[in-house]
Amino acid sequence: MTTVVLTGASSGLGARTAHRLHSKGIQLIIVGRDTVRTTAIAKELGATGYTADFAHLNQVRSLASTLIRAHPRIDVLAANAGGCRPGGAPLTAWRPPFKSTR
Repeated sequence: MTTVVLTGASSGLGARTAHRLHSKGIQLIIVGRDTVRTTAIAKELGATGYTADFAHLNQVRSLASTLIRAHPRIDVLAANAGGCRPGGAPLTAWRPPFKSTR
């Protein structure tokens, strides 16, 4: 069975992705910033849930240590948590660092 750690899975695109992966029979490890939402979606999908805010490096390191101990095999890390805007620029002023070539 494939095991996927999905960050940012407690709402939005991450939650929809979690549902899609679950429907494919993938074993999920749900990571989210909000404890209530993360716990709810993990319970709904029969997954293991962890809470971490990726804006805080100590929480990321703690999560990594916990995952290594609790899950001997992780096949995929789907890093879907958050986004970054240089200097906290408003979304209207921010431009993504990559451009499409299409």
